[in-house]
Amino acid sequence: MKYMQQEHDKEEMTQAYPLFAWTFEAYERHERGLLWYTIAGLIVGALLVYSIATGNFLFGVLIIIATAILFLRHVQEPQSITCAIDHQKIGVGSKEYPFGKIELFWIIKNAVEEPILYIQEKGGIHGMLAIPLDGEDPEALRRHLQQYVVESLEHKFEPFFDTIFRTLKI
Repeated sequence: MKYMQQEHDKEEMTQAYPLFAWTFEAYERHERGLLWYTIAGLIVGALLVYSIATGNFLFGVLIIIATAILFLRHVQEPQSITCAIDHQKIGVGSKEYPFGKIELFWIIKNAVEEPILYIQEKGGIHGMLAIPLDGEDPEALRRHLQQYVVESLEHKFEPFFDTIFRTLKI
């Protein structure tokens, strides 16, 4: 009986502590020079003139909101988020993703950036979540996740909009 209790305690301990844990920034901070701000200002100005000329004031409001969001992201420090992965779930910040609710995962190793873990929940409503690995071993993480979640072999490159946003430093 004592042996069974020890095995049960060992199993609980294994499941309670994360096998992988790291911290990453909520978004990437880009260094933008004078040229970037000049071009961005010209584009915003042109879009605002266009919205006024066509009488599409809602479009103008959306442009102003998008500009304000970019400005706030520039002046504020990104929040640090902790990711922890154990035998049952992936925890990202205060949200948990049990393996049973994750449809797919894949890891993209981009030559420019750190590898990124992508997870897609079942149901497809939530889209996908990108988690920078920030120094974690992608192969060890892949081997662990393959035990619980299906790995997508179709995704070999980072998503198109991620590439565009990174290239344009948005």
